[in-house]
Amino acid sequence: MPSFFHKLKVSLWLILAMILLPALASVSVGVLILVFYREAWDVAFGVLVLSFAMFSIVGSLTTVYLLRRSAHFAQLQSDLIARISHDFRSPLTSIRITLDTIRSGRGRDPGDQERCLEALAAESERLEGLVEQVLTLRHMERAAPAETVRPQDVEVLVREALEPFSLDAEYMSRVVLVVESDLPQVVADSDAVVEAVRNLVENALKFGEGEVSVGLRYEGGVEIVVRDQNKPIPGEAQKRIFRRFERGQGDKPGTGLGLAIARQVAENHGGDLSLSVSKAGNTFTLALPKLVDQLRRTG
Repeated sequence: MPSFFHKLKVSLWLILAMILLPALASVSVGVLILVFYREAWDVAFGVLVLSFAMFSIVGSLTTVYLLRRSAHFAQLQSDLIARISHDFRSPLTSIRITLDTIRSGRGRDPGDQERCLEALAAESERLEGLVEQVLTLRHMERAAPAETVRPQDVEVLVREALEPFSLDAEYMSRVVLVVESDLPQVVADSDAVVEAVRNLVENALKFGEGEVSVGLRYEGGVEIVVRDQNKPIPGEAQKRIFRRFERGQGDKPGTGLGLAIARQVAENHGGDLSLSVSKAGNTFTLALPKLVDQLRRTG
């Protein structure tokens, strides 16, 4: 990866030295020709020189922008690999230590054996979650098979998404569900919507300690509103937060794909995922068109 950034830096300097600077010089030449022209063809020649120079400048700046953008994503992916390596190493180390404990015979007591098995199960689930989240985004980018998309009761999907948190002693008292009555159905891939809602709630719980409200309402379409009491997301971070591999502030485990997956799910269903920030916290709104609107759009 360092060699890539070195080549990028060299490429930027070459563009500056061999294209951009000569193009700027050509602008000066073109202006001088137009100012001191004597014949009609001088005007045409001056315009031609200026046009060539401007196209060169625009092309150079566009190339520089694309190269810098590529470098940014390359850096994010490099950071992701480092983070994933760290995140994988922790549960693997824990599993190895637990297995060594069992193998050495130090865990002969039934209570110790039970704790070892629980630790193995927990770390295995953690590893599985890491792998699943890395693979989920690629799956979400593809159109869902027709057999998985059908009319769904959103409340049922949201309750399914919240079920793991209700079984966690740390989180169960922090999640509050508020549902409007008589919500219309939506045409949805149930697994995808459950994944999106779960990611939103997990993020809200992970980056704060206050209550997380999950609301269902109808505003021209069905909206799933996840509102937290966490520190407001800064303005500059709001522009990047839905990008792949972007992570929130703080030393929290994760891949930086949760919100990217949630937005991809919303877009796949013809909806949207938006963020609003206030002093009280952050609000993520996952909007899904109602059943009639979706059928009209696809029909």
